[in-house]
Amino acid sequence: MNMTTNRRAWTASWGPGDICYSGITSTRGGLVFVGRNQGYLEAYDDLTGKPLWRSPKLLASVNAPVTTYMVNGKQYVAVYAGGNSSTTFAGNVKARSGSELYVFALPSK
Repeated sequence: MNMTTNRRAWTASWGPGDICYSGITSTRGGLVFVGRNQGYLEAYDDLTGKPLWRSPKLLASVNAPVTTYMVNGKQYVAVYAGGNSSTTFAGNVKARSGSELYVFALPSK
């Protein structure tokens, strides 16, 4: 959403049943992160919605919110991939259960 105009700036959509249960996290640096029921974490440009990055396939569905933090000037993105008991089957996509925490470092500018 464009918070100035209160209008939709862009949307992202995926295949049937691949729903975003994770919510979204945005960064001051212009990234929007979203977890996928398919087992991916993705980053989008916050102004255009252009996909910028996709994690390797994770061991479980990414249904938890993403968090970001800094250590010694380096920014990290962390997410828990654990699936969700209420999404055992979402359309044609089976949510996979797990209990893994993934941390990714953002490239330095």
